[in-house]
Amino acid sequence: MSRYDITQVPNSVGYLKHLRYLNLSYTSIEELPESLGSLYNLQTLMLRECRKLKKLPADLGNLIDLRHLDTTNAHSLEEMPLGIGKLANLQTLSNFIVTKNSRPQLSELGNLIYLRGKLCLFGLQNVMVPLDARDVNLNDKKGLDVLSMEWSVNLDYSRDVSDETEVLDMLQPHKNLKELHIKGYLGIRFPTWIGDPLFSNMADLSLDNCENCAFLPPLGQLPSLKKLYIKGMSAL
Repeated sequence: MSRYDITQVPNSVGYLKHLRYLNLSYTSIEELPESLGSLYNLQTLMLRECRKLKKLPADLGNLIDLRHLDTTNAHSLEEMPLGIGKLANLQTLSNFIVTKNSRPQLSELGNLIYLRGKLCLFGLQNVMVPLDARDVNLNDKKGLDVLSMEWSVNLDYSRDVSDETEVLDMLQPHKNLKELHIKGYLGIRFPTWIGDPLFSNMADLSLDNCENCAFLPPLGQLPSLKKLYIKGMSAL
């Protein structure tokens, strides 16, 4: 159904019990029927560029065969469904959104050991317990090539900036990562893993609106770096 001029999906989609692939990319749907959570054989759910989509079915965590969930550029998506950590076979998870009093917690990503390709983490300012970031275990997700981490562009001066530094430090990825993008980070310094020469495959790095950072990490130590993007670092 990609690029079809539709705004909703009928509830009867839940009767397609043997469905394995569903592509609703580039449509104007705002929500998905809850019955979609009963498609236990579904392996691929494509929602790329569904810019009006606000929520995913609450029972999405029941789709234990799901391998690919692509919500790239679904910018209106407000939260992730509870139980996403049960999708142990998931290989593609383009976005994960952390909300205040978030359910699910960021730590649920720790169960998704087969993730690969690109992962974008949004709303990291809402991580209340920095140790949750350690439980994500990005260092063990060897299949990830591109990692994006984003804090809100609206600065929250009530937050302890040391918490932000601790969160970013604990989100250290594996050493073979090729691209890293950090936006809206509120800490006053970058953790030591950024710029570590052991990240020998890092070719693309962007630091966007990290307004409190007065120093850059030692980026000259990254032997494969080809693209460097720095913007909005007024304290530098």
